Amino acid sequence: MHRFDDCELRSIRPGDKDILLAWRNSDHVRSNMYTDHLIAPEEHERWFASALQHPSAQFAVFALRGVPVGFSSLTGISREHQRCTWGFYLGEQGLPKGTGSALGYLALAHAFDTLGMYKLSSEAFAFNHASLALHRKLGFREEGRLVEHYLKQGQRQDIVCLAKFSNQWGSDRQALRDLCFSPEGV
Repeated sequence: MHRFDDCELRSIRPGDKDILLAWRNSDHVRSNMYTDHLIAPEEHERWFASALQHPSAQFAVFALRGVPVGFSSLTGISREHQRCTWGFYLGEQGLPKGTGSALGYLALAHAFDTLGMYKLSSEAFAFNHASLALHRKLGFREEGRLVEHYLKQGQRQDIVCLAKFSNQWGSDRQALRDLCFSPEGV
């Protein structure tokens, strides 16, 4: 478990380009993402340039004690409808237990407290048990399942649709913080 003050979720910046490409191309990330082919530097360059200035998305690096270890995205941000979609991954392997929870807590805080979203949606492959467990730990509820929705490496895969609402966040924010972070000073 991490100390809250040791964790940071910050906007991506130009110096993050290379590490994000390495993470996106790593087997443990690609195997759980929609984009699962090896990404050429030119393709990543286009994505990264767009990500830096995308009007309805925010992309962030999650750092532990200043060291980048993960990525979070909020896409389809609609101020009118107060909703967006969350995606994330841990780029580094062998991280301490609770790293994903810390990333998730900070992403929820940003979506609900900073952006004022009402609904935060997310999707995960049904085979991605770790992601589904993290979503549930953070209080997401399953809204449905898209059956055989995505063709991945020749196999039809189900997508689990999840959501968390601001009223849930308001009532469980402190309990989640206590669950995701060690007491200060520990």
